[in-house]
Amino acid sequence: MIGVLNRDHRRIAGLLQKLCAVRDAGERRRLAEEMTGELIRHADAEDLFLYPVVRAIVLDRGADGRLETNAHEQINRLLAELAQIEAGSCRFDVLITKLICAVRNEVRHEEVEVFPWLACCAGEQTLIALGDQVRAFQGTRS
Repeated sequence: MIGVLNRDHRRIAGLLQKLCAVRDAGERRRLAEEMTGELIRHADAEDLFLYPVVRAIVLDRGADGRLETNAHEQINRLLAELAQIEAGSCRFDVLITKLICAVRNEVRHEEVEVFPWLACCAGEQTLIALGDQVRAFQGTRS
């Protein structure tokens, strides 16, 4: 599962990078919509498969439960606002900058804190099975 979610992170980072480089409003809107779809699928997969396992392990081990953040909510708010803004506007650029910051912070949190912790606490077979479930959920793209 960790490898699948990391590949999602790289795909999303690539879309954000493209979005920053493109100036054509129509192409920016297309990339923003593609990126929105990727972010939503990724967050849904984490909410359905990653964080329930994290919560179960935390409860089972009495560990520190501060592995989740409210980043998904913040990112969803930014995406909703971005969908309403003209792609050529200054506000669009501001929202993209905020989105990049929020996504980078969440990716860093997951890759530095959550994934290593999960790799230590969950069994390899559990992670493999979860990876298969995430791939199936996402339509085997990863």
